[in-house]
Amino acid sequence: MRESNAPAQTAGRACFGAHDYNLLRNNCNHFTHAASRFLLNTDIPEDIINMIPTLLNTPLGRMMQPMLEQMTTGPHTQVTQRVQESCVGLTSTKTTLSEDEEGDLITIQAMM
Repeated sequence: MRESNAPAQTAGRACFGAHDYNLLRNNCNHFTHAASRFLLNTDIPEDIINMIPTLLNTPLGRMMQPMLEQMTTGPHTQVTQRVQESCVGLTSTKTTLSEDEEGDLITIQAMM
């Protein structure tokens, strides 16, 4: 079995918790970039990292920005509960991996 990096897990929860998602500033692309840097020590492509800023720099993007902001910062109702339930694996405090879990992690790294 292999020990994981508990401080990195804590930092990840601080940045990518259920209540931290923001479509424009802290979305799945940001998470993927952070995960790629942590797991593989490599960045994801710039066009993915800059997808939202590129969109917002277009006339249509500027027109949509207020609506997207409102959708992102609007009231958190049942969505929050569903997000919390779906993030259980991301917020685990587990510090070791079984051989099967380590194999799964290696497979995921190879796919990235």
